[in-house]
Amino acid sequence: MIYSLYQKSPDSLRELALVGFLLFDTSFTIVLCDSPAGYVCRINRKRTIDLPEEADDICNALLPILTAVYKSRVMMEGTNKLVKQKPVDIDVDLEQCKTILPSFTGEGCKRKRRSSDSIEQ
Repeated sequence: MIYSLYQKSPDSLRELALVGFLLFDTSFTIVLCDSPAGYVCRINRKRTIDLPEEADDICNALLPILTAVYKSRVMMEGTNKLVKQKPVDIDVDLEQCKTILPSFTGEGCKRKRRSSDSIEQ
């Protein structure tokens, strides 16, 4: 995924960050993937948040999870803006393009049509 973002915008590789979510049983973990040096991908795991098992604890425990998900979304939107705002350079060398000569030349019809070949309306 980070390689495909790099292909779209190679100049902003050091600023790109990917966010992933791990959800196992009752634990929620955020994983960040970035490349600050430009040649090695760094993967960081954030603190694991335990999901509530009882319905009474949902109100208290769900707020930190929603906060973490919102911050991750803002980070992903920033990465998306970086990729979209970088202009794509297209290198076109017109001298290398060769002119293609026409390969079909029509000579026209030399014989006359018969009256039975014409279409009647």
